[in-house]
Amino acid sequence: MMKTKVLLLLLVLFTINQANVYGQEEGDSYKDKIEMLADWLDSMKIQFADNQQKEILVCQQLADVVSFKADSISNAHNGVIPDFIYTHFLGYLKRWFVSVEEHEDSIFSLHSLKRLDMEKCRSKIEECEKALDSLKTVKSSYDVAMENGDASKALQLEEELNQRLISVEKLFRDTSSLLDVDIYEEGNHFVKCFDRYIISVNDVFEKDNVRTSNLEGIDWTYTINKSEMTCEVGAVNVFTDGEVVFTEIQNAIDRQVSGEVIIPSEIDGYKVVGILSSAFSGCNEMTSLIIPSSVERIRERTFSNCAKLSYVQLPDNLKEVPNNCFYNCSSLTSVKLPSAITVINAGTFSGCTNLTAIDIPVGVKTIDYSAFRDSGLKEIDIPQGVESIGSGAFNGCANLKRVFISKTVKEIGNPYWKSNSTHWYTSFANTPSLSSIVVEDGNPVFDSRNGCNAIIETATNELIQGCKSTVIPGDVEIIGAAAFVGQTEMTTITIPASVKQIDGEAWGNITDAAVRDGAFYKCAGLNTIYSYITSPFEINEAVFGNAYYSSPEEKKYAIYKNATLYVPKGTKELYLATKSWNMFENIVEFEPASITGVEADNKPVSVYDLSGRKINHMQKGINILQDANGVTRKVVVR
Repeated sequence: MMKTKVLLLLLVLFTINQANVYGQEEGDSYKDKIEMLADWLDSMKIQFADNQQKEILVCQQLADVVSFKADSISNAHNGVIPDFIYTHFLGYLKRWFVSVEEHEDSIFSLHSLKRLDMEKCRSKIEECEKALDSLKTVKSSYDVAMENGDASKALQLEEELNQRLISVEKLFRDTSSLLDVDIYEEGNHFVKCFDRYIISVNDVFEKDNVRTSNLEGIDWTYTINKSEMTCEVGAVNVFTDGEVVFTEIQNAIDRQVSGEVIIPSEIDGYKVVGILSSAFSGCNEMTSLIIPSSVERIRERTFSNCAKLSYVQLPDNLKEVPNNCFYNCSSLTSVKLPSAITVINAGTFSGCTNLTAIDIPVGVKTIDYSAFRDSGLKEIDIPQGVESIGSGAFNGCANLKRVFISKTVKEIGNPYWKSNSTHWYTSFANTPSLSSIVVEDGNPVFDSRNGCNAIIETATNELIQGCKSTVIPGDVEIIGAAAFVGQTEMTTITIPASVKQIDGEAWGNITDAAVRDGAFYKCAGLNTIYSYITSPFEINEAVFGNAYYSSPEEKKYAIYKNATLYVPKGTKELYLATKSWNMFENIVEFEPASITGVEADNKPVSVYDLSGRKINHMQKGINILQDANGVTRKVVVR
């Protein structure tokens, strides 16, 4: 035991001497981590302040909606609101992000329903500040011990630093998760639910608010607003047993109605101004739908799962096409989006496998998550004006071949991905046909430098999205998590010497976790990997994972088993000694001659054998590479 302790002290003394010689490398490493945490904390403070401002606006909106509509109900029923409705309203309010300190005179005393989330966030941020300050104190003590050559103290403090870093990073991750709330979306969803519920509550008292009428052979179900002489097609029926409130969606028409359907602009003297939630959901025989200009609003999932619906005419005055509006309309081929919309909402065209093209209106600023997931789009031009493309927005678009991103786009994928490991896919994951990615020149956040067919975060030199034809530039330093997820047609990839990090980790329950964010996850066709990295760094096995953890090993580790990893001459043993690289069963050394990486301005665009025949990728022996500037070079693969 004493001998072991002496050896450890000697090792620490050696480390201290080396640090003095090389500028305290380990100390600098801790310093970098602390600076990263400090930046992370600053970003959380900004996000918290932003959420507070948004909350004020949303709360004002909610309070106005609640007060106005609650007063309307109360007045309509002689000032009496039955207990079961009161209780149900409170249930809705408690579900959403509501803080109404400034509206204590609200009919429902809403101030008593203040959620603790903002207080919890504020408390967590203060906790993060204290933890970071404590970490800095330990770091200062560690630096003093290193400078004084106090080996025993340095060893003790190093252990404490490592333990504190783990706990502090977990605290920061948990805090980020609390802050990652789209308050506008929460508030808007509440208002939609409340709107629908108010209509439903009226039906509890006045059964004739939901009516039916036969127009041109079609029986229409609609819900009226007597005071305004308007109606919305469809109905949400509400009934109670005295304690529990039940809701039931009712279609606007019979699901067996076939062919073209034209929504009337007026039914029995009531102007049609809206379409209620799921009003046409599951109308599998309907092939086309014409919506009149009188319609001002459409609710969620309105046309979802209409298997034969191929054409929809939307009124141009619509300001919103809601979440999952055309979800799983597998026959939809044509739809013109209203010019007034600013958001293409979550899941709007998800599962529209025959929708091959769409024009995005110039006023759109956001394409929300999963907006076109698993659709049939063949190409997409993100026009100027769009600022954000949500996670998985084009995930699973198997036929997507070309993507153009304008210079106004500032966010792609999950903006908090790096800080809280929420593990969402990138915006263009699982697009095996994708071969062209272009970011417009002048974009301040992203680029596709030198025609690399990839999206690179300019400030960090991180490649966040690639495709089967990507050539990684020689100044890229990070290959981001999920950058090539599902690029099953990609057979070869070359990793330049500039790369210092390849992201990806397995997450979830270890027995059935999905390796969802490995950089090359599910690249089933990948059979050749050229790495110019001469000092391999550790990577997670998820980086080249191919299936869920619960899958058989031959499938889960198919890339490691079947692909050939080419490494620079003299480095094979280093790769065999490095985590996860050593899982490759076929590692072959090659001689990159004078090449130290694939230079950004001299990337190889063509590969030839000695006979001058063009080949898809380098082979064993001598290969001739021609760069974009016309220069040819020889590379020997052993």
